Formats: sequence, C-alpha cells, structure tokens
Amino acid sequence: FDNYSPKSEDEFLSDGFTEVIIANLAKVKDLMVISRTSIMRYKNSDMSLKEIAKELNVANILEGSIQKKGNKIRVVGQLIEAETDNHLWSETYDMDIDDIFSIQTSIAKEIAASLKLTITESEKSIIEDKLTDNIEAYEFYLKVRELRYNVHQYSRSNELHLSLLGKIINLDPNF
Repeated sequence: FDNYSPKSEDEFLSDGFTEVIIANLAKVKDLMVISRTSIMRYKNSDMSLKEIAKELNVANILEGSIQKKGNKIRVVGQLIEAETDNHLWSETYDMDIDDIFSIQTSIAKEIAASLKLTITESEKSIIEDKLTDNIEAYEFYLKVRELRYNVHQYSRSNELHLSLLGKIINLDPNF
C-alpha cells in the first residue's frame, strides 16, 4: 500500500498496513501469500504488475493506497489478476483512524470471498483479533516495526525505538 498522506512521515502507516494485510491473508489456509520482505523490494518500482507477478510466481497482486488526514483515513485496495490486468476486487474505505482494524479485517475477508475461498470460523476469529484498542499505541507500534525493517536506521535510532516502546506501554500496558 502506498502512502498518499500529505505527511511523508506517515509512510510507516502504509508499510504497517501492508504487513497486517499480509499477515491476515496468510491466515487463510487456502491462500498462498508472499512475505513482506519479498514484496517490499517492488515498492516504488516501475515494473508492470505482470512482470512482478512472474518474478514472484503469483497469479494475483493486491495493491492499494492509504491517505491519512487528521483523524480520517482513506484506504483503497484492489486485487488484480496479473495475466489480464483485470480487477478481481476493488474497494474504497473512508473512515476514522479508529476504524483501521475493521478495514484490515474487511479487506482480508473480501479478498478471500472474491477468490471464492472459504474462511473458517477459526480463521475469521484470528483475522478479527486486534492487538490493541488504542490507536495511538498502534501507530507507535507501526513506527517501531518500520524501524526494525529499516536496519540501516535502526542502529542510529535505538533511543527513538526505546522511547516509542515506552509510549506504547504507557498508552496500553496490555499491548
């Protein structure tokens, strides 16, 4: 998911959202999902979907964007059949940032349905499970995750990393 927010520092939100969607889709046993590490190299790539799909050996690609402004978030997602470039599923969500978890859950369920896959009650329960109800703590969590993936920044930002973890604990000790 690309960051279309006016603030470039919201990049963590789009990357974190991508990671959660991957994790949610991977919980559906009949679905093969490529890892975040493998797909992130295509971020900002000028390769066609067909070329990316061929390299990853996949039939479909999920792409989208996230735009955050104030307390509002817009998420646009589309599942594309790589061979034909046809949309299998597409949806736009305009909600409060507090509803980000329901958006993530909806995307996973709707994609599975568009692919005619069956999601078991157990898989639904796992997908719907939230890490926290505190959106501010969740945003700090996404920032920590992004620091972890940007290893070159990690060594220089250890104090920031620890500071963010402290804020998470203060906001939601059970997170």
